[in-house]
Parts: sequence; structure tokens; C-alpha cells
Amino acid sequence: MLNTATLIYVSAPLGQSHKQLALVAKQVRQFGFRAGPHIVARSFPDRASLQDFVQRVTGEAGVRQALVIAGDVDHPAGPFFDANAVIESDLLQCGGVTHVGISGYPEGHPKLGEGILSRAFSDKLKSAQAWGLRVHIVSQFCFDGNQIAYWLRLLRASGVDVRSRLVWQVRRASRV
Repeated sequence: MLNTATLIYVSAPLGQSHKQLALVAKQVRQFGFRAGPHIVARSFPDRASLQDFVQRVTGEAGVRQALVIAGDVDHPAGPFFDANAVIESDLLQCGGVTHVGISGYPEGHPKLGEGILSRAFSDKLKSAQAWGLRVHIVSQFCFDGNQIAYWLRLLRASGVDVRSRLVWQVRRASRV
């Protein structure tokens, strides 16, 4: 049985409207849990649509925590190219979001080099902290426990001391 303080991430698959996502977040709250919607930066066509979404999820679903990601589409629908643009917009804070998750990539990213990932991670962390947002890291799926441990050691060695939520799976050995 899940504790009612449990945060349930509400993902934003392609094709799902922001209104649908807000409704799911509200339903999660109605079941007694805390909703943490994914805010996909590149899916918002303008500032007003992001503001509307934030107001809906904070007002109707009591959201105070969200996972802010860029999104895996090549061309943004509007002015938000990446997660940092959303964090820097001040719309989260003005809407009542106090805590953001930012993405981490223990095994790297298939489209982005390590330098770009590192710079983007650092920018998001600094911006969130400068705006007074609490931060945690949410990793992409990872299939290698040793890689997760190595990545966490690198983070800590570089001075990053925020909570990390790891998403990992164990691969079973294939039978030949």
C-alpha cells in the first residue's frame, strides 16, 4: 500500500494535451497522493499556455513539485527550448511550484554530448537555486548499477549535493 505522501509522477506523452495532463494530476490528488507532473518545455507554444498549465496543476491538483524536462522533439512548439528556459521564466514560482526535478543521465544521452549535458545540468541547477526552488535529480532509466554509482560519485565530487531519484532496471542475462 502506498503512503498518501507518495509523489506520483504524471508523464506527458506526445499527443496528450496539457489539459489532459492537468486532469490526471487532479485525479492523482483526488486519490490522496501528490502529483508531480512532467513539464515538457518544448511542448508549450507560448508563455500563456505554460502559465495556464501551471495555474491548473497548482490550483486544481495542489501541485508544488514538478519534473521539468526539455522533451525529445527536435523543434520547440514555442519559446521554451529547454528545461532551463522554463525555470528561468518565473512561471513555476509565481504559480506556486516550490520544488523541481531536473533530469540526469547516468548513461549519457543518445543525441547530446557529455559537455552539453553537463552544461545544461549545471545551468538548471544554478537557475533553480537562484530562483529559490528546491531541487532533486531524476535519472533517465539506467540498466547498470555500477554506472549509477559512478555517476553519483562524479556528481558528489563536483559539489552537487542534492537528492537524486534513480530510475533503473536490471537486465537479465540472455540465454544462448
